[in-house]
Amino acid sequence: MIILAYILSLLNTAPPVDYKSPEQCVAKYEKERFNEASECFHALYEKTKDSAFLYGAAYALYMDRQYKQALKTLRRFRSQAAKKGDAWFLEGLILAKLGHMESARDALGRAKLTGLENETTASLETNMKKVNAQIRATTRPRAELSLSAGYDSKPIAGDLGELVTSGEEPSVFLGLGASFKLPLYQQDLLQVKLLYSGSWRIYFSSETFSRGKSSP
Repeated sequence: MIILAYILSLLNTAPPVDYKSPEQCVAKYEKERFNEASECFHALYEKTKDSAFLYGAAYALYMDRQYKQALKTLRRFRSQAAKKGDAWFLEGLILAKLGHMESARDALGRAKLTGLENETTASLETNMKKVNAQIRATTRPRAELSLSAGYDSKPIAGDLGELVTSGEEPSVFLGLGASFKLPLYQQDLLQVKLLYSGSWRIYFSSETFSRGKSSP
């Protein structure tokens, strides 16, 4: 993305000569001094109140891997922007980095519907495929083999259903096992683990994966 061209295309007036210029901010960005570039764009926004600089700041924060701050700045820009397609696109990238894949897919879908200005449709489709692949990988059933070793100090039934007898003694164990994960309702995964360490044991557990929430 050519950030300078995007920002200049949105500007209504050029900043006074004593302000930092967009070119200075972009120069910092191109040197990969992303945090400095973000601060530069923020300073220009505070001086001019032109929301285009917020987009530059958000993109620099994204490149600096400050994803939460980037998202906050980007949404501030989007609330003021007349054309929101590129903002939705960047929001999708940020949400994907934060692990909120379904929200990322929603944002990329909004970018497609709203229309892009500086990003390409090919780039949008590529990122949409990556997000969809991540969602499928997270939610589809999967099986795993495992080798376990440890010290079983309290061999009693746990809250999630460890099937052992109350009379067992603490022991060192080495076991070979298999586990199977099955997606349940909304954000829950059920895991069933079968472990052999002289005798067979079955463990049940559950975990929650994050899909995120759609943005307003």
